[in-house]
Amino acid sequence: MTLIIAALLASLLVLINFNYFQLLFQHLFKQYELNLIPIAIVKVFFGKKNKLNLVHLEVIPGIWSLSLKKILTSAVAYFFLSTGFLIAFGLAILIPEYRMTVSQSASAFHGIGALILALYIDPMISRSLDIDLQSPKWLENIYSIFVGRLLAYLLALIVLLGLYFYM
Repeated sequence: MTLIIAALLASLLVLINFNYFQLLFQHLFKQYELNLIPIAIVKVFFGKKNKLNLVHLEVIPGIWSLSLKKILTSAVAYFFLSTGFLIAFGLAILIPEYRMTVSQSASAFHGIGALILALYIDPMISRSLDIDLQSPKWLENIYSIFVGRLLAYLLALIVLLGLYFYM
């Protein structure tokens, strides 16, 4: 539960400071062109700051411009990915006679989330980055996924707290 709270807070921090983090990763990718990844990470955080021609996001989409379908799909995918082990092992505790069989269902829970990511979310992001880079649609898609991820962590936290207080 602590890790879900940490993931929720970290995702919220990234959402609030999205421009800072995307600039940080742009700088990291520029350093990676010249160095190995560990050296690039060290140079980004401790090296001298080079003047790069980085993209600054000027317009952040409002919550009402985001796609509800993409938010909910992302929330379902990340809910299954973040709680797969917890659900499977929780069921294994509740059904001790079949605990080995039930504990193996963690792969099924993760598989649901992975399929949604692989078949819907990743192609949608790739297509919007390839085609709509000049329009703000790609940024709305990214924010929709982030909001969905936050909702998934919040829902997971509520479900786990509910189960904790119920048992």
